[in-house]
Amino acid sequence: TNAGAWALASGIRFNRELRVLEISSCSISDMGVATVMTALAHSNVESIIMTKCGVTDETARMIAERLKEPNSYRQLQLICLDDNVISDKSLPHLAEAMRVNRSNGGKLNSVGLRGAGGVDEEHVVNEHSDIWLGGLLMD
Repeated sequence: TNAGAWALASGIRFNRELRVLEISSCSISDMGVATVMTALAHSNVESIIMTKCGVTDETARMIAERLKEPNSYRQLQLICLDDNVISDKSLPHLAEAMRVNRSNGGKLNSVGLRGAGGVDEEHVVNEHSDIWLGGLLMD
């Protein structure tokens, strides 16, 4: 729920020790993901796991745009979006977000997409040589 996302975001902002955030198998809205991503922008979280959360292409693109913000998400190394409703349309956005994040001094090197129903493995190999389906990996 959005209320739950707000509470979670508040906790993220005040917990400087949190390194891994797992919110798998929960129904989180686009607004909820945006709220959590805002809280993560300047946190020490290194990994966020959102497996089976109903994340769509629209949500994945929003995440990608957030990851490109300068001076943000510097500690984040992994976003796991396994088993969500993401298609090939999101791949260029996520790959570009990783590149921009790294060029801005961030550490993001993996976006997990295992089991994403609309992602075509052959497309990943042919169109995005810097991506690996086990988790979009930077070269």
